[in-house]
Amino acid sequence: MKKHYHKRAIKEHPDKGGDEAKFQELSAAYQVLSDPKKREAYDKYGEDALTGKEGGGGGMDDIFNMFGGGGRRQ
Repeated sequence: MKKHYHKRAIKEHPDKGGDEAKFQELSAAYQVLSDPKKREAYDKYGEDALTGKEGGGGGMDDIFNMFGGGGRRQ
């Protein structure tokens, strides 16, 4: 996962001509996936557990697909 993240981060980095919004989403996803406590909270409660928001959600599944993970575990 780490190797794939670094390749995507270089590609999406704004200084390298990438999209800043995609780079930020990629970085946020990596922070969740690389921290066992954050990943567990996300797996149990979704994105709302990480942002403190209630309602809504989703969004991060597309980001996890960047890593080939296919979203949350069931």
